[in-house]
Amino acid sequence: MKRSIITPAIAMLFVLLAMDLSAQYSVGVRAGLNRANVYFEETGLDPTTRYRNMFSAAVFAEIPIENGFYFQPEIAYTQKGFLFREGYDFDVLSFPVTAGISARTQIDYIEAPMLLKYKADLGAVKLYAMAGPYAGYASQGEVRLSTNFIVEIPVYTYDIPLSSNTYQRWEFGAAAGAGIAIPIGPVEIFTEGRYQTAFTNFFKDPIVEGRMKNHGFQWNFGVTVPLN
Repeated sequence: MKRSIITPAIAMLFVLLAMDLSAQYSVGVRAGLNRANVYFEETGLDPTTRYRNMFSAAVFAEIPIENGFYFQPEIAYTQKGFLFREGYDFDVLSFPVTAGISARTQIDYIEAPMLLKYKADLGAVKLYAMAGPYAGYASQGEVRLSTNFIVEIPVYTYDIPLSSNTYQRWEFGAAAGAGIAIPIGPVEIFTEGRYQTAFTNFFKDPIVEGRMKNHGFQWNFGVTVPLN
C-alpha cells in the first residue's frame, strides 16, 4: 500500500523538476457528474450497492513541460457515496407495489489530483489523455434513510461520525481519463471522461472484516484560459 502511494509521488516530483515555469500556462475550471459507488474487500458481508449521480467541480492549472506534455494540479470538490436499497415487489388487486427501505450515503471530499496530461493538436480540436495520483480529505458525510411504499418517504438523516476509528478521512488513489478540447480564440472549452479509484479504505469494520473503497466515473465540462 505504501509503495502504491509513494511511487506516483516520486514520479510527480520528476515532472515538477522538468517543468519550464517561464512557459505559457493556463488556468481553468471544470464541473460535472460523478457516478459514484464503493466496492468491498475481505468482507464477511456482501451488500449490493448502487451507483449514485453526484457532483464534482475543480479549479486547475495547466503547465507545459515539453513535447505536448503538461502538468495539471487541481483543487477539487467531489461528492462520493452509494445507494443501498432493499425491497419486495408484490401485487395489490393486480397493481404492482414495491415496499422497502433505501439509504443514500454522501461524503464530501476536498481533493488534490496531480495529473500528467498529453495533448495532441489536430488543428480544429485537441485530443488529450491524463493520469496521476490524488489525495483527498472527507470534510463531512451523511446518510439519508427512506421508506418505499408506492412512493418514497424520507424518514431520517444522520451525520456520519468521520472522526471515529471506523472511518478514514484521508484518501489516496489514482485518476485517469481522456477528453477533447476546442480552441475558441485564446480560450479552450473541453469535455472529458475520467475514472477515479481509491487505494485506501474509507470504512474498516474489524467485526465483519470489511474494507470499503470509493470509486467512480466522471463526466466533466470546462474551460481553460491562458495567463501569460
